[in-house]
Amino acid sequence: MPGQKIAEEERKQQILTAALQVATQIGLENVTGRRVAAEAGLSSGLIFFHYKTKDDLLLALLDELITWWLSTREIHATDAQSRFLELVRLEAQVEDRAFIDLLLEFWILGRHHLEMRSRLRDAMAKYRERFRLAAQQMIQQSENKTLSVPAESLAIFASSLVIGNALQVMFDPEQFNTEELLLVAKALFEDL
Repeated sequence: MPGQKIAEEERKQQILTAALQVATQIGLENVTGRRVAAEAGLSSGLIFFHYKTKDDLLLALLDELITWWLSTREIHATDAQSRFLELVRLEAQVEDRAFIDLLLEFWILGRHHLEMRSRLRDAMAKYRERFRLAAQQMIQQSENKTLSVPAESLAIFASSLVIGNALQVMFDPEQFNTEELLLVAKALFEDL
């Protein structure tokens, strides 16, 4: 079942979209060239023409997820502390559970896959940097001049809070309340 001729980048995107569908429906470990081909309406040979191995396909899929994960959220708050808290709130909201679950699956797989681990480590550093910049502004504008918490530590705390929230929602969505978590975060950062 050959696919219609289209530009290479469009074809690759079609394949990645199909791989994402397969992965979110039946799990990352069940992504195969044959399943992706069926989802995309293409031949398995065409899948492996563009992605030589399953590993290449998974790495391209990981790159797509990282791009989504690191996309910028629009912050409307005006003062630095409110901007920091809004960033935490926006990141902690688990709106696209399928993507977040898939990203967490990649983290687990990345424990034993050096290239995945490297890409995830780089992405995590960029993610923390977003929080670090917001924390740095909050510290600079703080009236509490005795504050001795480095922006890097606040960034690690905030990103850990968000990722921990995603894990909780993934495993026990009925028992976990993101809004309550955010109230606790707000209380913790009030004195900054």
